[in-house]
Amino acid sequence: MLLSIEDEEAKSEMEALIQSLEERRRGESYAYVKAMGEKLAPLGEFGRSICVRGPEPLEPGEILYDHRPRDLLRAMRELQSRAERKLPPPKAAFQEIARHEPYPVERKALDILRRLRDGTVTRFLQLFHGSRSRSEIVATFLAVLELCRSHVLQLTGAESECMVRQVGELPEHLAARAEET
Repeated sequence: MLLSIEDEEAKSEMEALIQSLEERRRGESYAYVKAMGEKLAPLGEFGRSICVRGPEPLEPGEILYDHRPRDLLRAMRELQSRAERKLPPPKAAFQEIARHEPYPVERKALDILRRLRDGTVTRFLQLFHGSRSRSEIVATFLAVLELCRSHVLQLTGAESECMVRQVGELPEHLAARAEET
């Protein structure tokens, strides 16, 4: 075909070949575009059925807070002075929050051991019977923890049936502190 370019038949065959190659290329491009369209179609649906409420218009002059500017300035100055001082608050500020503990943990530990020796207590929950205040309950719990940590008490059993037994003697440092109080 290359040698006989002037031949009409060769020219028409060449044009037919070029035309078929172009049609094939267009067909491949069309198939690629069609395949990509099928892949991307679900992405076009994403978010179509979602409705979002826009921000509400704020009327000019509408009051949102009832604070005076001088109150805000005073509060800001107080915060700045606290940050600069970095001092802890006075103990008087905690008078109502943390009062002197009327039930020392050491004394509660001795009481628990006494009750175990007398046989009046065998279960964990019985240790809390007769407690008159929340601070006494807390002191009892802390005493049990301290006695378990010192290997004086051993707790065995499940939650509601937890048994308490003495397996050692009270350490000297706890006994000395308990006698002091």
